[in-house]
Amino acid sequence: QKKGFIFKKNPSDDIVMAKKQTNLTNLMSNDNSKKSAPKIHDPLQEKIEQLAAKIRHHRHLYYNKTPEISDAKFDTLEDELRQLASDHPVLHEIGKDSSDLFTKREHIIMMGSQDKVVSPDEFSKWAKKISPHRFLVQFKLDGISIECQYTNGVFQCAISRGDGKIGDDYTKNVVKMKGFIPIIEDNFTGATRAEILLFRDVYQSKYSDKENCRNACSGIVRRKDSKGAEDLNLMYYDAVSVDDSIQFKSEISKLKWLRDAGFR
Repeated sequence: QKKGFIFKKNPSDDIVMAKKQTNLTNLMSNDNSKKSAPKIHDPLQEKIEQLAAKIRHHRHLYYNKTPEISDAKFDTLEDELRQLASDHPVLHEIGKDSSDLFTKREHIIMMGSQDKVVSPDEFSKWAKKISPHRFLVQFKLDGISIECQYTNGVFQCAISRGDGKIGDDYTKNVVKMKGFIPIIEDNFTGATRAEILLFRDVYQSKYSDKENCRNACSGIVRRKDSKGAEDLNLMYYDAVSVDDSIQFKSEISKLKWLRDAGFR
């Protein structure tokens, strides 16, 4: 009763309020059940993701800093993951070396990642897929890949592998390495590809505190002060000409040209 008026409550209001209260209770109950629902523990999936995280971590160190494990141990991680999840994305990712300390430049030669086989059966499968007329067998050089670019026979710059298309400019360090060639007699415009190596005798006498030759080499190549660059060696194995002045009819003719031009 208010100011002489009497208010009568509509019975249907109780029904509406009861429905609203029930709906709210149900929503809260469902929300709580979702929060409290236990997560299903999958040991296999957890193992897979742990391996993938380790591979990404060590791959980053391999290309950008100082590796913590040997190549053999890294291959073991990949092989273990491949057995558990052969289609995992990390197995198809390409390692990328990139530093904010160096200028970025574009490659002439696409520097992709190579596949590997570890058994005769795997090699046979690969050979059947490729079906070459003959094989050209070369040593696997365990160093740092580099592309040296030339214009009309004059050296321009040296670029790391990077993501295969764009890499870091290591020119300042490369020009101090053994085997560097500033001028080619042929009017060559294009690029040569080489591996930067630290030989074992130098490693043992000066860098034995590192895990191996490759790890020591990696650290030297990325130094801004170029310290130690004179201890490194360039070994060339590929070339691409961007004009018609020089043409390579085969891989063997390419290797002969590299030799005759002074590249070792």
